[in-house]
Amino acid sequence: MSQVAELVADSVVEITTSQVKTGSIYGQYVTSGAGSGVIITQGGTTAYIVTNYHVVEGADKIVVRLTNGKEYTATYLDGDVQADIAMLTITVESGVELTRATLGSSASLKVGDGVVAIGNPLGQLGGTVTDQSLILIRSSRTAMNC
Repeated sequence: MSQVAELVADSVVEITTSQVKTGSIYGQYVTSGAGSGVIITQGGTTAYIVTNYHVVEGADKIVVRLTNGKEYTATYLDGDVQADIAMLTITVESGVELTRATLGSSASLKVGDGVVAIGNPLGQLGGTVTDQSLILIRSSRTAMNC
């Protein structure tokens, strides 16, 4: 597990969001949320990050924090509420190369295979690593673990 974490940890980012809401009692107020995402590609100074739709849904401001502590304001590109997936971009300084995740195929996964999750549970534990065994493979090849 430590080898996997070392290999991919820098491609996992912390995401924080805020949204201005208006209520009848409190007037305007700000709500916040948090989650994690994965850097999947970079073209020049633009990096693309995949996250869950529910993490960024309705956000007025999205901030991405890298493992080195550097923060960037993100732009929401598109998302799918049904698939709970969203795409963000950040713009980095010229010459900065970010660590991108290496994506594989789930075609060879079997129940009982080990899986590793790296993320930001509760918006306060960025870089958390856990391992589990795959317990179910849906017919659509979507994997679940517990």
